[in-house]
Amino acid sequence: MFKTLALILTSTNIHAATQVSAPHANLSYIGKALIKEQSTHTFQELDKFHLSDIHLNQGTLAQALSVIYSEYKKTCVLTKQQPLKIQYTGVSTKSRTLNVTLSGTFAELNKLVATYYGCELQYTPASNTIESKFLAPDSAITQAEITLPPDWAQILELAPFAEAGETKDAEENSLKKLTALLDLEEDTQYAYSSKKCTLSVSGSPLSIAKLQKISSILQKRKPKQIRVATKYVGLPNTLDVLADTLVGDKMLFLNDGQTQMIMRSICQIKGASIMTAPSTISRNQELAQLEIIDEFESGIITKKKQWTGLRMHLYGELCGFDITLNREIFIGQREGVLKKVHYYDYKYLSRTRDGNTTARYSHSRDGVNYYVFMTSNIIDATGKRVKDLN
Repeated sequence: MFKTLALILTSTNIHAATQVSAPHANLSYIGKALIKEQSTHTFQELDKFHLSDIHLNQGTLAQALSVIYSEYKKTCVLTKQQPLKIQYTGVSTKSRTLNVTLSGTFAELNKLVATYYGCELQYTPASNTIESKFLAPDSAITQAEITLPPDWAQILELAPFAEAGETKDAEENSLKKLTALLDLEEDTQYAYSSKKCTLSVSGSPLSIAKLQKISSILQKRKPKQIRVATKYVGLPNTLDVLADTLVGDKMLFLNDGQTQMIMRSICQIKGASIMTAPSTISRNQELAQLEIIDEFESGIITKKKQWTGLRMHLYGELCGFDITLNREIFIGQREGVLKKVHYYDYKYLSRTRDGNTTARYSHSRDGVNYYVFMTSNIIDATGKRVKDLN
């Protein structure tokens, strides 16, 4: 069976020239290969390349777009992507103060910032060119009803924290910030309906054109979420094929095919167990929690709640095409002659490709070593994988 596992892992062809001398030797090569691999992407895929917390201050549109492009290149280096050489043409030299912090895809951020300067962008994928043009408003339109998504203020990061009963004041404050952000004329009048999510506007054609452009960008935006699915693997320490590879803080980075092959091989080991643990879905930069509890009881003397198993706090953040997971794991297990419950905790940070799996040692108990396999996917609001969408 051990030879079978080695042959299965060797068949991934990650290192075709490597000779395997131990049943689990190739596991380490699987982990290293995905860390060192550099990927490429196309101009069209920039609408899925996520950037977080980009701060824009005073300057021209050319300078603002340059800041976004610089962050894009830094994220490419961080996630081992080959950055594209992008040419900007016709960019406005008008200077203004923005003082905003934005998160979103590369394409979204470019379009939003251009609208703030009264411009729109035209993409030419064949030459990796982005052309800027001033908005051409319809001079006959001075009134309009514009539909906005319910979370428009959160997307644009214009929403302040609202106490109970202060929703109306928060909406008015957000609208004032939106007026300043888009540099609308002072005589612009509007009325917002939170029930219909519509903005009735009366003002200059340019002001209405800017609001319509913002509405179009936000309506086409596809909110992304992070789905983390977990498997809890137990291997007898006498037959543990992962022990040497996943010693201490070491991790494996596996694609979908490699994960399936390893799971099939583990199923053939006598005494091995694979439990599908709970999965969680969270928004970008949001905390989530997973629990795998064996037993939960109240202590007789201390009156404290005792539990055994695993609790995991996850903080996921989109980074380019990848997912950064900050994990804090708490272990509770019975040890010693009296089988008292002891608690352990550790933290670690990992960055994985969308759809890939990370494997890490968790803890040992009663002669069994436990490992956590976590598969992370970027999905849209309907639960479909963003990677699979056209």
